[in-house]
Amino acid sequence: MRDNLRLEHSSKLNSEPIPILWDDFKVDESYYEVDKVDLDKFLPREKRTSFLPPGKPSDKMILKTVIRFAAINSKHLAKKIVNIEFAEKEGASYASLKGDTISVSLSPFFDHRIPLQVRFNIVAGLIDHELFHCRYTTPELAEILKQNGHHTSGLNKMGKQILVADFSRIDQILPNALFKEILNILEDFRIEKIGLREYPGYVFFFDDLRRYAAWRRNNIMSSKPKKALPADST
Repeated sequence: MRDNLRLEHSSKLNSEPIPILWDDFKVDESYYEVDKVDLDKFLPREKRTSFLPPGKPSDKMILKTVIRFAAINSKHLAKKIVNIEFAEKEGASYASLKGDTISVSLSPFFDHRIPLQVRFNIVAGLIDHELFHCRYTTPELAEILKQNGHHTSGLNKMGKQILVADFSRIDQILPNALFKEILNILEDFRIEKIGLREYPGYVFFFDDLRRYAAWRRNNIMSSKPKKALPADST
């Protein structure tokens, strides 16, 4: 992680007002409808999320841990090998529609206003979210494309020729930019709900990710100047 980018991003974050401290900021922890009490009985949440080595790990050690976490989860969640890229820019996380590549932002690691383990949990949540897209979104889109005649020939694992979705024709079924944005919001909600029904133990990563997003939004909105009401012209 580059020092100049770390300083730039940390400076930006430190300039944000914090009307509510992280420890005092709460969100609805029943949002994902997962029985956390039962999960804690089976394996305490601290053991589910304590992937970082104790003490003050170096950037290199943190990155190694993230890469290992992503590689293991790629096979476990997406059920296939997914190419994983990392970006330092904020908000740069995405999954390709083909489900063969994800990019994950490491920018939460720059936010020293929250504990390091929480920062790791947030990045872990981003990784799992994008892998959920590969697991659930891609097959659904592929089926819609094929049903609409947007397919080409390909080979399966046995070398047999089959019809595969032609993702270059995605604009034929998603032609409107606003519709895509709305659909993405709904799809994010759908895949997290489905994914956490199948893999409930990952809920603690998603709780920290959702809490952080809400906390940041609360900070940003609180920092925006209030617009004066127009004077009464009567």
